[in-house]
Amino acid sequence: MFRYVGGALDGMLAKIKCPTTGEHPRPMAFSTRKSCFALNVQATADTRRVFTFASIDVPGAEHDSTAVQFSELYKALCSKNWPAMYYLLGDAAYKSIPHVLTPFEGEQTSEQAAFSFYHSQLRMAIECAFGILVKRWGVLWRPLVSSLKSNIETVMCCMVLHNICTLARADIEDIRPPAGRNSVRMEDRPALDEYDRLVDQNCVVDIPPDSRIDAPGMSEIRDAIMREMAQLEMRVPRTSRQLQV
Repeated sequence: MFRYVGGALDGMLAKIKCPTTGEHPRPMAFSTRKSCFALNVQATADTRRVFTFASIDVPGAEHDSTAVQFSELYKALCSKNWPAMYYLLGDAAYKSIPHVLTPFEGEQTSEQAAFSFYHSQLRMAIECAFGILVKRWGVLWRPLVSSLKSNIETVMCCMVLHNICTLARADIEDIRPPAGRNSVRMEDRPALDEYDRLVDQNCVVDIPPDSRIDAPGMSEIRDAIMREMAQLEMRVPRTSRQLQV
């Protein structure tokens, strides 16, 4: 069913100390709903739990759907060179992002629930990758206390080392896109308010007007997969508690 998956996409909060105003003009932008200061880490992983892309470009308070738009991955997803049949798997936060297939939300039929269940099973690759990453490197167990730049480099270094350990070879390429004409420092990113609206109206950022709407083509792919599952009579597995009833 899920024949053209390019990987699983998700975000993680990497805890840090509060940046100074010299490091970022709005230090409180790093204050998250989890009562800590953090970096928003966007990444994709394959079924081996290997990170295939990572971006640390926005403060932790930003929503995942907003954070991913500041990455090179988003530019690739929006480009005409992206193969139309390929897509990433993401949770509902990425619903409006091009070429990201998300699950159904709210009350669901049995067919929709089956799709969401198996979609979730595949999406666990990135969640497991993040879990292994944090468990493997103790430096991520507590807030990073270096400078903002060093903290970003530390997290990225841990992710590269994670790949090396996972694949058991030392020729892993850097998963962070090389700095170039499209690269922008975190402190130069436009500021957003709590509703993901631009504080600086002179900055132009492609933020979807309504994150509740599917990106073009994703609804059709979701429905096609759901119909194929229905033909194969795939259902959500019964839990051990249900089996005992």
